Order: sequence, then structure tokens, then C-alpha cells
Amino acid sequence: MARQSSPSPGTPAYQSATGNEPPRDTFTIRYPDLDPESNFDFDDHERIAARLRRIAAVYPA
Repeated sequence: MARQSSPSPGTPAYQSATGNEPPRDTFTIRYPDLDPESNFDFDDHERIAARLRRIAAVYPA
């Protein structure tokens, strides 16, 4: 099996994988960048319990 090269910047993944242009009725969702200040530690059970009480009740420390 031949190794595929990774897409170059600006090249859609669909076109890189198939060699074809994407269908006209497709679109791309652009998500905003994450806030670098929101450094949430998922291993900090106290912080999770404070923000996500229902989930913390199901998965106690």
C-alpha cells in the first residue's frame, strides 16, 4: 500500500484524499480559537465538581 502524503496548507483534506474537488453543496465550519487563558485541568476533581456538579456526582473521586 502506497503511503499518502499529508495535505499541503490550504489544500482541503477531501481533495487530498480523493484527488477531486469537493461537491458544491459542502461547506466548512470554522470554529473560534480556544481561549489560552482557560487552562482547565480535567484531573482537578474539585474544580470539575464546582463547575460540573451533575457529572461529578456520577463519577466521584
